[in-house]
Amino acid sequence: MNVSQLFTDDDAVSSVLGVLILVVISLTLALTIGIFVFNSSEEISDEKPEAEFEFEFEFDSDASTPMLTIRHESGEPVPADQLTVTVDQTNVSLSPAYEFDQSFSGTVETGATAVVTKGSAGSTWEGETVQVVWTAESGTETAVLGEITAPKAAGESAA
Repeated sequence: MNVSQLFTDDDAVSSVLGVLILVVISLTLALTIGIFVFNSSEEISDEKPEAEFEFEFEFDSDASTPMLTIRHESGEPVPADQLTVTVDQTNVSLSPAYEFDQSFSGTVETGATAVVTKGSAGSTWEGETVQVVWTAESGTETAVLGEITAPKAAGESAA
């Protein structure tokens, strides 16, 4: 074998370069498409759902405590673990001043209801702000899907 011919013979170089260029182009395309797909799916999951919630206070003489019924009135279904009901920005599930039946479970769809009861017998609503708050799956974004101000005394209409 002639060593000088080894350095001047370039028959296989073009084939090797062609394969390397094809591999680099394929990897670049795959990475670009992967980045686009993963970024798009993240944006979709963090999009605020279009849902409306209605509130109804009940001051029946038979009821021992005034109740607030929250109903998913219309719009998109919302995962229950992304919803929080707050009274004056305090989570009712964590507050001893309110009882929350936590009927919102699984996926909250049109017609689903939950009931918030104020404290003990004889308690009245005193102008508190009640909100249904959505939190994105990533936890980086929140939005109020429904809000009402409680009446200041039993029998007053809610704003």
